[in-house]
Amino acid sequence: MPGEAHNCRCYAEPAILNGQTILTGRPVSPDLADRISDAQGRGLARAGEDALVGTVTGTYDVLRFSYLGYRRLFGVITDEEEQERLTAQQNILDALERLAELDRETAEQIAEEAVAYFEAQHAELRLLDLEYRLGLTSEEALLRAYEDVAYLDASVLLGGTAFTAGAAKLGINLTRLRPTAALNALRAGRNRFDDMINTRRREITQIANKRYAELFDQGHGPQRHDGDVTRQMLIDRVMRNEDPMIHTDPLQASQVAHPPTRNASRIIDREDYVAAEAFVRRSPDYDQARNLALEWLTDPSRGRRMEQVGNIEINGEGRFSVRLPIKDVLGSDSAQRVEGVARFGSVKNPQGYVDVDFENGSIVAVYKFPRDLNGELVASEPALITLFPEALR
Repeated sequence: MPGEAHNCRCYAEPAILNGQTILTGRPVSPDLADRISDAQGRGLARAGEDALVGTVTGTYDVLRFSYLGYRRLFGVITDEEEQERLTAQQNILDALERLAELDRETAEQIAEEAVAYFEAQHAELRLLDLEYRLGLTSEEALLRAYEDVAYLDASVLLGGTAFTAGAAKLGINLTRLRPTAALNALRAGRNRFDDMINTRRREITQIANKRYAELFDQGHGPQRHDGDVTRQMLIDRVMRNEDPMIHTDPLQASQVAHPPTRNASRIIDREDYVAAEAFVRRSPDYDQARNLALEWLTDPSRGRRMEQVGNIEINGEGRFSVRLPIKDVLGSDSAQRVEGVARFGSVKNPQGYVDVDFENGSIVAVYKFPRDLNGELVASEPALITLFPEALR
């Protein structure tokens, strides 16, 4: 029915360990982006079957809406999202004209309400995706939602019998259309979605803000690589060697010098930054790196040399890093969630900069075990030193 949620609300409670909030939940497994793509493919295949079309399963990149839902979730609409809204509305109008005898005004009202419902379901999926990366819901619920929204995407774009079947799953019978009933069902569904989204959004914001403050105190990741760092700060960093921390954390900037860098990057949204760190901390790579780093703490023969094992690096000072695919950590639309610039020319003679392409890039997270009052490393929960998006190397 319209407004029915995918999320069972089986949230894992954030745990408190050594005074810091750890967002818990089921461990993440590798290649999440591939499993999401498979789920979307299943949704498209279902729509193709309903449309009596057997050859559309390989064209999902065309048959989808990539931007819908941002306005409902974040209050900002892009030109791309507005174009997708118009495309969806026109497709629905075309389908209605073939399926029912309606005057133009009524058809337009139904189409607009259908798009609003459709947009709300996309917003709910984006929110569910964020909840999963924060460790607050299951992968099963996430993949089911991706499949269902892909089905709706394709049913709207394919039109005809696919759209009729898709609408029927929303509780609207287009073959025996009663305009008032259709409008009421769509409005009720959209309102339920909006109420649910608003409540969950407030909960996530509270959790993310608390965790963000902790990460801010642990190292210098948010101060140099999150949304408070503007594009101009990234440019100044590579072109003028100006540390963003002089703006985002002036006190610590005077204590933590950073060498010149050719590349500077950021995760645009604060909640995405927190979700990225939570995702990394729940990964098998993090567990492997943490365990190996612990072994090094008790094996003086290892010394301080750095050792690389797959996606992780460890040294003898209780420090380790994890590198994961950006599409797994931030989702298939990760290019919209990150930004970076790269200098060409030397530090002393910079010639300009270019935007960084993060296609097939990574999220890199660096951790370190804390020290006790005597300066000795402690085998407790590691602190985040930094986390940032990195282009393909």
